[in-house]
Amino acid sequence: MKGIREPAVAGMFYPASAAKLKEEINYLLGEARIDKQFTNVVGIVSPHAGYVYSGKTAALAFNSPLKKDYNTVIIISPSHREYFRGISIFDGDAYRTPLGDVPLNNEMIDKIISDSK
Repeated sequence: MKGIREPAVAGMFYPASAAKLKEEINYLLGEARIDKQFTNVVGIVSPHAGYVYSGKTAALAFNSPLKKDYNTVIIISPSHREYFRGISIFDGDAYRTPLGDVPLNNEMIDKIISDSK
């Protein structure tokens, strides 16, 4: 086991409790209008601030492709803590969330790292 990335902002940006987080996500998604013209979504741009600031906007982004199954989801985000050139990839086994651990696609991670050398 390579390691699990613990949640960095649970309890600050979103609820740390699984029950409260589910409730908030369900509320936000329930309020978000579904735009039926987007039927083949291959990517979304979503804010990543605290839910109180950006939850409604994020729910709009996630509500369109929500009913589909994806084998792999790639999340690209900036670093707010350190400046560096290039990219940083967590090559552990999972991201921990209040709703459970999300496994990572280690085969894809290893390929990206290998192809970047």
